[in-house]
Amino acid sequence: MKGIIKMRLIDADLIEKQFDPDTWQGEMMIAIAKGLPTVNEWIPVSKRLPVACYESGNSEEILITLGWFYNNGDFNEIDTEQYIGYFNEGLYNDYLGCEEDERLEMQEILDDCWNVYQKGRSVTVDLTTNRRVIAWQVLPEKYEL
Repeated sequence: MKGIIKMRLIDADLIEKQFDPDTWQGEMMIAIAKGLPTVNEWIPVSKRLPVACYESGNSEEILITLGWFYNNGDFNEIDTEQYIGYFNEGLYNDYLGCEEDERLEMQEILDDCWNVYQKGRSVTVDLTTNRRVIAWQVLPEKYEL
């Protein structure tokens, strides 16, 4: 993405400068700083899931990218529509707490935990084995005067 400047949520650049990479503490802090997300960065679902921030167990509303998959599970293409939704971490944790024989396949669990809406509409998007959430991004702050 040309023209977009990535800005870190904390001053991770300053952390990298202030810690000595030759010490274990410095090495650890620098590794943490480098792993932090930046503003305008898409986070793959395979890397990290959104964290719940409400008592309901839901994340904040986030931008979502869907992908289309072939019947055999191979990736086909990215859905070009814009989506908003949230991740239900409470439901996800309930699934993980079930006995092994009660659990669904992990992808089915993830699909059930997303509430996805097409931007500007309130109708929920059906996720199937052929259409899944592949990445998410924190919504930017609204501009205020």
